[in-house]
Amino acid sequence: MRRKGIAKMSDNQEIPTLVKEFADCVSTQVRALNRIWLLTLFVALVIVIAPLENNPDDNLRELPFQLGKVKENYFYPISCLLLSVLIVSFATSHAQAIRATKLAQKVVNRFRSSGV
Repeated sequence: MRRKGIAKMSDNQEIPTLVKEFADCVSTQVRALNRIWLLTLFVALVIVIAPLENNPDDNLRELPFQLGKVKENYFYPISCLLLSVLIVSFATSHAQAIRATKLAQKVVNRFRSSGV
């Protein structure tokens, strides 16, 4: 009994389906990687351009794009933690994208070397 999604080397009709499934997997991983990268850049931009409000009594930092106000004592520790989590997520997503690409390339090379 064959497992679902695994094509034999001699089964020409299932090979394009399997290659398409691997291409979709790689595409999904790369899209997730790009989204996390853009989110990381956005958060870093918000941290850099967030101006200090002129009122020194409450020591508030107004966030751009009308995201609200935050006390300066909490702003940098929270933003550092958020950036750390995003960078770890980016690294994990990047590793998954590389793994998916290598696996897809290994399958394509196996089909190519078998003469299919």
